[in-house]
Amino acid sequence: MVTTARDNWVNTMLQLLRVWLPRSHGVVFTCEHFATLAFFRGFPEPPDARAWGTVFQRAKRENLIEQYVVDGVPQTYLTSSKHRTPLWHRKAA
Repeated sequence: MVTTARDNWVNTMLQLLRVWLPRSHGVVFTCEHFATLAFFRGFPEPPDARAWGTVFQRAKRENLIEQYVVDGVPQTYLTSSKHRTPLWHRKAA
């Protein structure tokens, strides 16, 4: 299997998420919040806009994160562009 620049970028962001989550103190966050954190830490932009979705779907499958739920209702955040995005938090061990 050939590893692409996108694959390398996704793996790098997953590693950053793995390192950051234990230090996140249970904060609830969006994909956009984490992307901003990565940007300000000097990590490169994704090769395409959909790459962040791949990072978060893999993190969910690997049980690193789960959607934040209150009273059985998955919580979302209304972005500045007026669309709803999931709120995530570290999955309890």
